[in-house]
Amino acid sequence: MSTTCSTILANKQNYFACLALPIEKITPSDVRRSYLKQALKSHPDKVSCVNASEAFQCLSVAFEALYDPDSQSQHLAELISQAQLSSKPKASSQTESKKRKRPKPSPSPSPSQSQSPSPSWTTNWANVEAELARREALEKAYISSKRSAFASKSILRLLVRSQKICRTLDEQAGCPPTFVNPLWASVAMREALKGATLPEGWSQRKVEEPSLTNFNNPKFVFRQVSSGLEQENHPEEEKELYLQKCRKAAGENDNPMEMPRLLLGELIEYLREEYAYEDLDEELADLDLELENAEKLSL
Repeated sequence: MSTTCSTILANKQNYFACLALPIEKITPSDVRRSYLKQALKSHPDKVSCVNASEAFQCLSVAFEALYDPDSQSQHLAELISQAQLSSKPKASSQTESKKRKRPKPSPSPSPSQSQSPSPSWTTNWANVEAELARREALEKAYISSKRSAFASKSILRLLVRSQKICRTLDEQAGCPPTFVNPLWASVAMREALKGATLPEGWSQRKVEEPSLTNFNNPKFVFRQVSSGLEQENHPEEEKELYLQKCRKAAGENDNPMEMPRLLLGELIEYLREEYAYEDLDEELADLDLELENAEKLSL
């Protein structure tokens, strides 16, 4: 019997030992890689060990149990509990005799104690390779989507910062208070709505939360408390005129909020050319690299 097969069979109640893994939280990718290493040394198509079929079945059951995070957590808790019980000092025989013995109900078998049949895809090595390749592709797609979502949110945060910086520099350069730059119009509109002081008898209600496509433009309505009537226009004419100017300026922008990366690039180029402001260049390059890496993972 090969060393790997005998080790697997000797530790079939400990899935971590079967897969030659430490008894701790393991990522699905690491479980898959370890399974492949052990499978190469125990699959009947790869070794001539008499007990290869049985060993590989135990290995595959262990793999399925640890590949699923919930099942892995349950098995890990079982092993830790067993280790804690075995480390407790035994009571003396005299103390034991004084204790009143009560019949204990037979415990239901845990997943570690009841061996499930090995998956159907383990029948031959070609199927094993195909299944592991499929799972690897799913893992990459998941990681790619997470990285892409994180990078997209980071771009939106950087976009808002650059809009505020751009607005401050425009104002410091002497632009009149009524001026609205299309590059930061959406931020001006959001701040005007957020900080609006309403006339007596009016309230404000948000009817649409910010999202990836309207990050700076949540939708509000204004309600007349006495009548209950609602309207989209601000009850104060002067503030409504400013909001309309913001909306018009935002609509004139070639790269709207629905295209945050393009708008961010335009903003940073404007800051560089108009004010020689380059503090955001390196941060934008890092975000672009993160997006590129996420895209590569999905291929």
